[in-house]
Amino acid sequence: MHAFQEFRTWATSTSVAERATTTVAGLVVAGLLVWLLVPSPQGTTNAASVSTAATDGGGRSSANPGASALASAPASGGVPSSPGATGGASGATSLVGVQAGPGGSGGAPAVAPSTGQAAAAGVRAGGGTGCVSPPGSARGVSASEIKLAVAVVDVAGPAANGLFGLPSADEQISAYQAVIDDTNKAGGIACRKVVADYYRVNPADQSSMHQQCLDIAQSGVYAVLDAGSYASVTTEPLTCFAQHKVTYFGAYLTPAWQAQQLYPYIFSFGTFENVYRDTAFALRDLGFFEPARGFKKLGYLYHSCDPRKIGVYTTSLHRAGVTDAQIVPYDLGCPAAFASPADLAQAVLKFKQSGVTHVTEAGALGDIANYTKISEQQGFRPKYGLPDEALVQISYGAQRADPNNIAGAIAITDSRNGENTTPGLPLAPGTVRCNAIYAARRLRSTYQEPAGAGNSCSLMWMFRAALEHAPAMDPTTIGLGLQRARSVEFSFPQGPNDFTAARATSGGQFWRALMYRSDCQCWQVTNPSFRPSFR
Repeated sequence: MHAFQEFRTWATSTSVAERATTTVAGLVVAGLLVWLLVPSPQGTTNAASVSTAATDGGGRSSANPGASALASAPASGGVPSSPGATGGASGATSLVGVQAGPGGSGGAPAVAPSTGQAAAAGVRAGGGTGCVSPPGSARGVSASEIKLAVAVVDVAGPAANGLFGLPSADEQISAYQAVIDDTNKAGGIACRKVVADYYRVNPADQSSMHQQCLDIAQSGVYAVLDAGSYASVTTEPLTCFAQHKVTYFGAYLTPAWQAQQLYPYIFSFGTFENVYRDTAFALRDLGFFEPARGFKKLGYLYHSCDPRKIGVYTTSLHRAGVTDAQIVPYDLGCPAAFASPADLAQAVLKFKQSGVTHVTEAGALGDIANYTKISEQQGFRPKYGLPDEALVQISYGAQRADPNNIAGAIAITDSRNGENTTPGLPLAPGTVRCNAIYAARRLRSTYQEPAGAGNSCSLMWMFRAALEHAPAMDPTTIGLGLQRARSVEFSFPQGPNDFTAARATSGGQFWRALMYRSDCQCWQVTNPSFRPSFR
């Protein structure tokens, strides 16, 4: 999930000593930290997996996470006219109500899937009353079961997740188990019951993460679903799964080049590059760069940890008509967590002296809170146009931006972020379905649970659609299966998607704009219709 991204960026790019030092400082100066980005100084948690099946001969015990988070019933709402028809049991849907966005110099927009796509061989028939499995066999698959690994975030210490605004590991397990039980009740996946082993992963300990990847690979699972434990700007964690031929589904942004390099083993809800590209062209089409609306120069904050991602955004800004002469860059380097206040103050000073009127960022979303506070202190109020890398999800933690400085800011998102704070928007069909699953177990709804609770639903539905449309049980065919599925109805916070392109392993093919309102100190959707991504 996107909310975990910055935490993993820091946790996997710094030394153990630096993590310990930063943690102590962070606890003293908590206001400088994003609620979900604080590291753990404690040691490794070994591959503690808990089986959801009954105890077997190997001594593996049955999970009993408990519904620790009591919930109120999910909010009611009708089916919206925005993208996403009801997914049904297989999760394969077509998109309806998607407005075509202007192509311009951004290239031709993506084409929404058409309705009435015929089911491929091997797709469940009749909503679970009968099914035809893809042919063949594979590791982790028996005649009656398909075995998955589920990675849940477990920052060291019993109260650590809650301290940082994350649901506890038990809450995450409860949500996944609710979705798995619902799936099995409907007939399972590929005519088989889903059995999951849960791995509690401490994202602050990369050596432990690597060992747990090895443990997962050696356990003989068919695939792994990850709510965010292995999110990282480094390639090693995901490369580990691909090297061991374990298909991986992750709930956060991944670098597009990495997913293609490791094809067909890495799947996710979106890519950094797509978000950056859409932001540049969407801001253009919304008039953000028009001189008649006050635009003169663009202040560009960025972390240079991954030059390939930053290069995509810079190139996209140029293609959107913003020239080098109009861009005032400020490279914050590749800090372990956040840029120093002194560096941010220098960026504000440079932008003021250079005549900057508008500001954007890439890879520096964790610095926006401190930047806007310093900017406000210096009496500098530019207009903001920002990519939603995880910006919206962290906006409500301890690292809130200054509400006066960021008022009126525009964020471009590929997700349903902002729906929960925008009055009058009906729940999407996938959100209604996921909320009903959670409510049956007295779990909090997707709007109530922190850090994207609906991702447990969306990951399971994405995996199911891919496998049940695959031509064979061989995991190397899952990429083709997802392409045949065309689209999957996701739950909040994930948005509509189009997997029809060759080698498409990530969602995020549509965007819409959000605006920050100082009266509610929240992001709200400005137009409920999603538009196709730019190419």
